[in-house]
This record gives sequence, structure tokens and C-alpha cells, in this order.
Amino acid sequence: PAQDNQGSFLGRISIRRNQFVDVNNEQEQEDLELFQKHIADRFTELLSPPPQQQPPSDEANTVASVAATEQIMSVTWLRKLMDVFLCCEAEFKAILLMGRDPTQISKPPFDRLVPEMLERSIKALDICTAVVNGIDSVRHYQRLAEIAVAAFEQRPLGDGNVRRGRRALANLVVALSLEDKENVSGGGGGGGGGNKTAERSWSFGRRSGGSSAASKGGATIGQLKSSSWAVGRNWSAAKQIHAMTANLTPPRGNEAAGLPQPMFIMSTVMVFVMWVLTAAVPCQERSGLANHLPVPPKHLNWAQSLIGIHEKIGDEWKKKEKKGSAGLMEEMTRMEKLGHSLIEFADAFRYPAEKDAAESAAAQVAEMAEICRRMEEELVPLQQQIREVFHRIVRSRAEILEVLDQAVRRVMALASSTLPTKTGLSLWCPTSPSLARRFPARFSPIGSRIASRGLVTASFANENREFVIIGGGNAAGYAARTFVENGMADGRLCIVTKEAYAPYERPALTKAYLFPPEKKPARLPGFHTCVGGGGERQTPDWYKEKGIEMIYEDPVTGADFEKQTLTTTTGKQLKYGSLIIATGCTASRFPDKIGGNLPGVHYIREVADADSLISSLGKAKKVVIVGGGYIGMEVAAAAVAWNLDTTIVFPEDHLLQRLFTPSLAQKYEELYRQNGVKFVKGASINNLEAGSDGRVSAVKLADGSTIEADTVVIGIGAKPAIGPFETLAMNKSIGGIQVDGLFRTSTPGIFAIGDVAAFPLKIYDRMTRVEHVDHARRSAQHCVKSLLTAHTDTYDYLPYFYSRVFEYEGSSRKVWWQFFGDNVGEAVEVGNFDPKIATFWIDSGRLKGVLVESGSPEEFQLLPKLARSQPIVDKAKLASASSVEEALEIAQAALQS
Repeated sequence: PAQDNQGSFLGRISIRRNQFVDVNNEQEQEDLELFQKHIADRFTELLSPPPQQQPPSDEANTVASVAATEQIMSVTWLRKLMDVFLCCEAEFKAILLMGRDPTQISKPPFDRLVPEMLERSIKALDICTAVVNGIDSVRHYQRLAEIAVAAFEQRPLGDGNVRRGRRALANLVVALSLEDKENVSGGGGGGGGGNKTAERSWSFGRRSGGSSAASKGGATIGQLKSSSWAVGRNWSAAKQIHAMTANLTPPRGNEAAGLPQPMFIMSTVMVFVMWVLTAAVPCQERSGLANHLPVPPKHLNWAQSLIGIHEKIGDEWKKKEKKGSAGLMEEMTRMEKLGHSLIEFADAFRYPAEKDAAESAAAQVAEMAEICRRMEEELVPLQQQIREVFHRIVRSRAEILEVLDQAVRRVMALASSTLPTKTGLSLWCPTSPSLARRFPARFSPIGSRIASRGLVTASFANENREFVIIGGGNAAGYAARTFVENGMADGRLCIVTKEAYAPYERPALTKAYLFPPEKKPARLPGFHTCVGGGGERQTPDWYKEKGIEMIYEDPVTGADFEKQTLTTTTGKQLKYGSLIIATGCTASRFPDKIGGNLPGVHYIREVADADSLISSLGKAKKVVIVGGGYIGMEVAAAAVAWNLDTTIVFPEDHLLQRLFTPSLAQKYEELYRQNGVKFVKGASINNLEAGSDGRVSAVKLADGSTIEADTVVIGIGAKPAIGPFETLAMNKSIGGIQVDGLFRTSTPGIFAIGDVAAFPLKIYDRMTRVEHVDHARRSAQHCVKSLLTAHTDTYDYLPYFYSRVFEYEGSSRKVWWQFFGDNVGEAVEVGNFDPKIATFWIDSGRLKGVLVESGSPEEFQLLPKLARSQPIVDKAKLASASSVEEALEIAQAALQS
């Protein structure tokens, strides 16, 4: 009903206020009454969930379980409370802002009420932070309960399992009854063993009072994706709630029938919701919490159900507070009771257990298991909903401040048109004590739009940024698009790149960008992101239109994670709320002492590198390419288009050894030879030699032989571009910044995506780092969705590689292959490369990976389905296939069966 009401309500206001008009008093009163009715209806539903229909007898237990999940303070109920808050907030904002003349809310009494409400919202953000941290402690309790359940479920139930279960239960009940300061950790440590509470890490320009938990490397609050997920050691939930209630009194007289009334209602709802959350989960310093919430007068119809909920929770909290409690969440309360009962069973246990006692314990264990299951399903979504509340409050504050800004500008513009010019300056730089009192510095809507906590417009007049992306490649471009799609880019997002260009599709640099002029080479703006993924071309103007600040040719050289501050080459300082590192990789280089930086020696990572190589190719006669991987193969194919003497040198036995089988590589090598490319295999480089003009003239091999060259391209791999972020947790085995399945680093508020990120490869249960455009795109989208929405699914990437070469005009044959999956097990090759060929990797009877050259669109679409499903295939039947088409039909049949 809340959702239905909200849709019709917002539509009603939108139609009524589609322009700036004076809202008719009767209409506004009707809107206010409807808003109050919706508040009453929603909280009535929370106070008294709709009754369940009488089920058939065999469904009784199921319905009883469902009903239990909807009790006040259950996780399900708390999630409904979050939905109610979001609906109420949306309607309130519509009443306050939609189509209203901005000057209306800048006049008394709103010049007092609005700053007070904005100040409450700051405190609400801190409570959201503390509650999200507290839910990590609840998840710790859940793990203890699961250990106990696993022990007691063993059959036959012996002494060892009972002792193990009792230990877990003992830890659980102790954790559930600890005082707040003992129980709350920096994240996930409730019940002892947790880390100390992290210092507050202010997101938007405020400084921490001490060292961050992130810098100490121990906190798991990095899992909590937000602009600021830490609170200080002396922070008090009870005091925060008490401070939110300051000046929160019902409007009187004429104000009771006007706009001040919904402002009072929404402030009351906000404080109440924060109070409930604080009571529900472990939260720092809650002494006297039940006394810190002044309830609204009972004669207000909209407040009746809210008061009823408050009384129920308040009475229960007073009981719990006397003996100590981690929180009033229904599942925690029930866990504690079951824990005590099962401990009594364990203390009296003698093998074999008495039948009645064993059956009673089994029923309690089953109930504990059901609670754990519900918590597993609901806790993370609850965290995400609280996080959405956090961001909704942030966005609403920004919108209100923007309206205030517009109001002041209107007033000043009107005044400046009527007052003498000499007084104009004072209009734009007001120093009135009255105005300063009404709008403190962090609320000032004037001048450079000093919106509290860094919520500035696209002009970014100060150093604060809500979101900052470091990097200018594929990942940055696709992340920017996802911010735009979620409405969180304009005035909030900043991208810092060392290049002079907006993010672009890097693969083009070793393909069409290297074509000679007569072969129609690719050039910017033709391959800005996101054209490679079928999206819009995001030119520099696109970023301006979307309100995204671009900082070009000014790379980040320093980072202070404690102060959430970045420093660029020019000395610019950027404060960030959330930071996304998308720096990619840097090319592995030859040392200077062996000629790695001689003129004529090239590495390709950026447009400037490719431009330099093109300049050399235009004058070159003999090109040597060092490396037989993707870069080597693609650059060699481009060099052929320039009609150059081209040689590829590499130490392996065949091309692309990390993917191609010897047989498959042989076929590609023969194609290159037909195009005039020479190969020197199994060779290592001693040094690069310079000619009399100082330019590279030859490549000297370890065996003493030399290969003449006036242009050398080094394509021997890449390494993660860590730069100033080396203090973050790194993966020492595969390189890169260690992240989880949502691309969160171990430091709160910092994420890493694309080539630089070492992430869990879910499908194969291992850590990996992928240097490929497909991963860059997908990781960017997944990370930003996780950051901005309730999206909590772990990144589930399927390895994918492809290459396209010889695609220029006049080429005798174009090459395009795609690979999906894992190249493990035995390889089965089908086809004769005229033009198709396919290789299937089979391990323990299952299809693990597949590569197809020159496939049709339908065939290429089949490959990821095969690789992800890993069907059991008949290897002999596959090997006997007479064509690639037949082999794919066999694999598809295995998939369907």
C-alpha cells in the first residue's frame, strides 16, 4: 500500500506543480493531509502486520515461521521500516521542493527550520554508519550460532560435538549480553575478538581526530561500501539521538496548518527510525536510550501507531538495559534464549542422550538453524537498505541546499536590480550576523555553493568530491556511465587522468589506431568509451553535460587515506568520499642500461605512445617486435599494413603460449608468415644497440646474433599501476590491489577495478587479476552498482579474451577469435583454419574452455554458455567432428542435456 500511495501522491504533486506557481492553500492543505494519512497507514501496518490466513495443517509450521519473521524488530520488519522511511522521505521532499518557488523556503520560519533539519540529517548519517557496523557484529553472532548448529546436528551426537557446540554457544550468549562499549568493534568483531572501534573518517572535508582503522589494516569495515563508514571512539548513539531531538517541537498557531507541519513530521520520522535502528543492533554507547526520544503528542492522528511502536520497544529496552544487551533484534533475542537452553542441555549431556531431552534439543537446534538461515538471507540486504537511506539523505540535503542557493540568488538578483551599484558587492558577500546565525558556514547556499560534506556542483568550487575515479581508461569511462545511469554523477563525480583525453577504448591502440593513413585508421573521438560496449560515445562534452569534473594531465601522486585526501602533480588537493582506483597497468620496460629508452624503442599503453609509434612506422624499414603475446601479434599485423620488414622475437616455443596450444599457434604463425612476418623463437634479448645517430639500430640476442631494426616495439607484458596506493593491501602472488567480490579494498571507502584489481574469480574459486577490456568494463559497472544501489551479488566473472587483426582494407584475410573459460585439461582441436577452427579444453569429462576462430555471431554467443555451464561432453565424439559447426552442435547438445 505504501508504494501504491507514493506513486499516486507524487504524480498528483507533479501534475499540480509542473511550473513555479503559488500553490493554492486548499490544495496544499489537501496534500499535507494526504501525507499525514500515508504516514499513519504505513506505521499502522508496521505496528500490526496483516493477519495470516488460516493455513492447512501441513503448512502451519511454514506460516508460523513467516509470521515470526515479521515481528517487531525482526530483520524482515526492520527492512520494511527502511522501505517506509524511503517512501515517507520521497513524499516529504516532493511537498517541500517539487515545483515550489525557492524563495518560499528561505523565509521565516524556514530559515530556522531548514538548517535544524539539515543538522539532524548529518547526525542520521552517523547513526547509519554505526548501525551498518553493528550489523557486521550481528553477522558474527550468526556465525557462532551456525557453528553450534553444525555441532549439535551431528548424528550420532557425541561428547566431542556437544562440547564444540557448547563453546560456540557460550561465546554467543556472552556476546549478546555485553555492554555496548565492550561489544561494538570496527566491524564484524562482536562478542570479543573484534577490533577496536575505528576513528571517524569524515567523508567530505572534515578531518579525523586520529588514525583510521584502515591505516592499521585490521578493520573489516571495508566491506561496508559507503562514503564514510566509521565512527569515533567517544561517539555515543544515545547522545546522537538526544541531539537530533533538539528543538523538535510541534508547530503551533498558523504554522500547524502549513509547511512547518510536514517538516516536523519528517524530522520525527527520521529521529524515530534512527532510534529504532540504534536499539535493534549493537551500537556504541546507548545508555538511557529509551529516555532520549520525546514522542509526539498523542492527539496527532498520524503519530498513534508510531507511539505504539515506541512504547513496545522502549519497555523492552528498559528491561534489557538493566542486564546488558547487544540489541533488541528479534533474531538476536531468540538466539540468546535458545543458547541458554542448549547450554543447559549440553551441561547435562551424557552419551547416549535421553530421548526426550534429545528431541527437545533437536527442535531448538532446528529453530536456531532457521534463524541463521533468515539472517543469512536478510542481513546483507538490510545493510544495503540502510546504505540506501544514507545516500538518500545525502542526496536530499544536496537538493535542499541547491534550492536555498537558487532562492538567495533570486533575492540578490532582484535586489541588485533595484539598489545602487555600489552596494552590489555586499549582496553577494553577506556578513549579516542574523544570516550567519541562520545559515552556519556548512549550510551557506551563497558564493561557491559550500554544500556540507562536499556535495558541490559540477564546477567544484572547493576541493571536496563525493566520488573520485583515478584513471582514464575503459574502467573509468564505464564507471562514469554507471554513475550517470544511477543519477549520482552531476556535481558529485570527479575523474582524474594523467592523459589529455577523456576515457577511451584502449584496445584500439594496438589495432585500428596503428593502420597507415590510407587504411582508414581509428582516431579519437571515434573510440571514446563506451562505443566498444555498444553504448554512447562519451566525448569531453558528454562529461560536461553530465556534470562530471574531468582533471586532465594531472595524475595523482600522493594519497592520505586517513584524511581522505589526494594530491596531484600540480599540487591540487582533492578530498573524496569514496575513491575508485582504475589506474590499469603500465608496460613492462627494458632497463636503460640495455637500451630500453633509446629513440625508436616503443611501448604502448596510451594514445601518446601509439602516436609516437605511428611516427616511427611512417619512416621505418625494419621493425622488430619483442614478445609473442597479444601486443606482439596485433602490432605485427598492423606493421604488415605498412609493408615493413617485420620480425617477432620471443623466448617461448610458440605464439601466445599462455592460451594457444602448439597446434593452434602453428596455424596462426603460418598465416603471419604468409603475410611476410618472420619469427625468432626461444630467443632472449641481450641488449638493444644504437646507431651513430643515437637511435636503435639492432636487437642483439643472447646467442650473440643480431637483428637489424630501426623501430623496436616492446610487448613483454604489464604490471599493475599501483602508484601512490602501495600502502593498500596488495596480492603478493599475482600482483595488484586486493579486493573482494564487490571490489572493496581493505580500506573503507576505497575500491579498485579493472587491470589493477586482484579479485576472487568465483567460478573457479581462486584469486586472479585480468588484463582485458571486458573485465575492465564489467568490473566498473559491478563496483559502481554495488556502491550506489542495493546490488550485493558477488562479481561472477567468466574469463574472456579475443583478438582482431588484419582488419584493414586490402587484407587477404581478417582474423577474429574469441575464447571463454579456462584452458585446463586436454585440448581437442576441430577444423582446418579455412577460415574456422575451434579448440575445446576438457577436464575430467567437462568442457572447461572453448576458442573459436571466425565464428558466426550465433556461434560466438554460444561460447560463454558452454564455458559457464561446463557440460559433460563425449571427447571422442567431439574429436571426430568433421567441422567446427558439427563440434559446436555436439557441445550444445551436451549443454541442453
